[in-house]
Amino acid sequence: MNHKVFHQLLKRYLKGDATEEEKGVVEQWYGILDKEDLPGITNDTLDAMDDKLWKDVKERINQPKTPVIPISRPDYNPFRRLQWVAASVVALILVTGAVLFYINRTSQYGSVAQSDQVQTVNTTGKPLRVALADGSDVLLESGASLTYSRIFDKDRRDVYLKGQAFFNVTKDTQRPFYVHSQQLLVHVVGTSFWVREQEKNTESEVVVVTGKVRVAKAEKGLLPKFLSEKEEVVLTPNQRVTYTNEDKDLTVSIVEDPVVINKEAAAANLIFNENTLLQVFDQLEKTYAIPIHTINKGVYRCTFTGDLSDLDLYESLDMICQSVGASYEVKELNIVLYGGNCR
Repeated sequence: MNHKVFHQLLKRYLKGDATEEEKGVVEQWYGILDKEDLPGITNDTLDAMDDKLWKDVKERINQPKTPVIPISRPDYNPFRRLQWVAASVVALILVTGAVLFYINRTSQYGSVAQSDQVQTVNTTGKPLRVALADGSDVLLESGASLTYSRIFDKDRRDVYLKGQAFFNVTKDTQRPFYVHSQQLLVHVVGTSFWVREQEKNTESEVVVVTGKVRVAKAEKGLLPKFLSEKEEVVLTPNQRVTYTNEDKDLTVSIVEDPVVINKEAAAANLIFNENTLLQVFDQLEKTYAIPIHTINKGVYRCTFTGDLSDLDLYESLDMICQSVGASYEVKELNIVLYGGNCR
């Protein structure tokens, strides 16, 4: 087995493509690793560490051994050799991880170097504003807690949330902002969004108001941290992602109550007079940043007259559909119209 095969085995396991025998080897290895609460390894350091580990394993494999006289030679099984290799790698990882853990005492959730940490718990019964050192604001809901540094690191900003909070993050492209909740990891540069977790962590939700965020599941255990590939979704305004303990999936959808994203588009351009539905839908898309599609393309030629400026998105769609005899539904991140004809 060479270095490439070694790395590909781990990737196949995470993707669910490994054979039962391969799974057995990796899970035996992972079972040992997962007992250690070690810090994650960044993509920048993964390749270098992987190269060093593999080099050390090869040196051990190639060391001369005391000759023995074999009594019998069983059928060759490459995975027995792989198990021996995995055991060697485990020893090397644990030693390396122990050093990293001593240098950077960061656990899976919520524990950081304690000397410069602040924990704010909202016991007021109403939303509590928390000002961070970088100029970001957090509106902490009642019962929620936030742990953060008095002064953020030079290359990143990390906060740890339990409960619900609204974040208005100051943009800093050199220092991405990370929100660690018990189930999700949210990565932003500068934006505003909600993070909500229900009691007992049965469901978590991230809702984007402005900007763009990346959301991934909070990985438990060490093996996923060694591989750079992980499930991640990108959210833009009026989009949300939910995660439940039951299905363990990240589900992306439109928010329940879409808000106006482009206020300039909404201010003077939601009053229509014999405009085609193609023009009306184009204006609604610009206003709410949500794509609108029709199954019956002929509906685009129908005209509409009306004032939508005081209506929300779904009220506007109800009025439009009533005028042409159509219906609509929300499908993932899109709105789809069915039927309709010009009257």
